[in-house]
Parts: sequence; structure tokens; C-alpha cells
Amino acid sequence: MIIAVINKSTKRTNIDVGDDARAVDAQFRRDFCPAWGLNVRVYFFPDPAKIPTNLGYHVPVIQCVDTAPVQMAAGAHGEDNDTPDGFYAVNSPIDPCTVLSHECMELARDLDANEWWDGFSNDGSNAVWSWAAEVGDPVQDGSYQIAFFDTNKVLASRPVSNFVFPAWKDPQATAGPYDQLGVLTAPFTLSSKGYAIVRTLGAGSEQPVFGPGWPSKVGASVSARMGRRMGRVLRPRKKV
Repeated sequence: MIIAVINKSTKRTNIDVGDDARAVDAQFRRDFCPAWGLNVRVYFFPDPAKIPTNLGYHVPVIQCVDTAPVQMAAGAHGEDNDTPDGFYAVNSPIDPCTVLSHECMELARDLDANEWWDGFSNDGSNAVWSWAAEVGDPVQDGSYQIAFFDTNKVLASRPVSNFVFPAWKDPQATAGPYDQLGVLTAPFTLSSKGYAIVRTLGAGSEQPVFGPGWPSKVGASVSARMGRRMGRVLRPRKKV
């Protein structure tokens, strides 16, 4: 499978966005795909009309935009009418390449944003919750440098997002690592500024849970991302 990246920003050049995609593709080849047993590539398309349409599936498209269409979100992904898509915004305090990495990994692992993993709660009650299959959110405050060859075929590096490993979603796992950077120590745990969307009582009971570094009153970005995911999952498909 391929993920297409296109540039709708007036503030970031095609070279910048192309190098974002090259860096994330390097992360996919070196780290993410081997960890998750996937075969996904990330390519930049200067001309969206050249995105392949004959591959037997709707190619997911992530747009680089100036301003996030979802309030307070640096990026998001989901599905519209059977077509996976997403965006990453330039006007975020987070490095755009890190945001693209985060969204590409989550899109690749759960294309239709409708998968949930059963595991224990993180509130000490040992209740069983269903956790949204988002591989970047639990460790969203972590990043690392990845080496890649840029547009001019010069060795460069850019920051990419941390992500959880398959062991993180296994409630019986006793040995890590549970994420790329080795921050987490157990399944279904969160980094300091990580978060997750969980279902406590089945569909309709979705709520966010947060790592210990979040303030008592959390900003609008998580609620916006949660609403985007749930809206895409539950909204009826358009008639064609």
C-alpha cells in the first residue's frame, strides 16, 4: 500500500513537503513497518492528479495545510466515504514532519479508524476498556531523528514521531519494549503527555484518557480529534 502526501499549503514549499514524506518513508522502512509487519510506502505527489487510481484500493491522501480544519489539532486522520484521508498543519508549534509521521502511522495501522483493542483501564480499577487503535497518541510527546536522502539526494535528518509496538496492545505482555523510544513500561499505559480514546461501556461511551503530565483542564485539541474519529466512524456513508 502507498500513502500519498500532497501540498495545499502556501507557507511550505513542495521541497519541504517532499522531504517530510521522504523522512516518514524512511521511518516506515526502517522502524514502523518491521515493528508492525506492514508493507506501506509514503510518497509525495506534487501533482495530485498523478496519484494512482488503478491499485485496487483508494490511495490514502494526507494534505499539508496552512491552518488545521479541526480546531486546535496539529493533524488528524480518518475516513470519508470509504476513502482514508488526513491532514497536517503548518501553523502548529509541533514540527510538521513529526505530525505527518504521527498521522501516517495511525492511518497505515487502522485505515478506516474503526478498530479497538481490549485491555485494562489505566485508572487502577482493572476494568476492561476498549482502546482506539491509535499507535501515536499514547506517546505523542516523543520524537526522534531519522536519516534520509532529501530532494537533492543529500543525506539529511528530520524529527519523526514515537509510536507504540504490538506488545502495547497485548494485556498479557510482560516484556517490552512497548514503544520505539522505550518510554512505556507496560501495555495500555501512556507517556507523560500521551493520551488515548477509550470505550468504557461499548459504542457511545467514548472518552479521552490522559498521561500524568497533562494539566487538570485539558485543551480542545483532544476533544476535536476524538470528535473527528467518532464522526468518521459513525457518519452514514454518502450515496453515490
